[in-house]
Amino acid sequence: MVTKPIDKRTRYLIHNEFQMDSVRIVLFFTIFVAIIGMGLAYRGVWLTVQKLGLEKYDVLELFLQTVSFLILFELLILLPVVVVSVIYLTHRIVGPLVRIEKELHHLAEGNFDIKLSLRKSDELKTLASVINRIAEGLRKLTKESKLLK
Repeated sequence: MVTKPIDKRTRYLIHNEFQMDSVRIVLFFTIFVAIIGMGLAYRGVWLTVQKLGLEKYDVLELFLQTVSFLILFELLILLPVVVVSVIYLTHRIVGPLVRIEKELHHLAEGNFDIKLSLRKSDELKTLASVINRIAEGLRKLTKESKLLK
């Protein structure tokens, strides 16, 4: 059985556990860095205001609150972009590995009629070609052994 190459994948969550763990880690890191950055910026501006003796002006407090709100708003816009980017990148990593693993299981079961093909841009094309050569060699060996019997 020869497997047909799939040019376009329709599922982006190929290995849910790995991909969702990656999303959680990146989201946590992004939120952590944003909160630390916002706190440091707020503290730095407030110290400057105090050194200049301007803390009695309510406008500066409102200004700092507005800046904090804008940073939070930007974070809310950034989070979906981060999630989509992480899912896309993990899809590019896990997709070829899942396909290679599937074909290696076929080889292990004795099915040597495989043809592993990956997308042009996949970095694991060299590994896929080696697997294809192994399958071809095993096909030839089984044909030769059947002829000798």
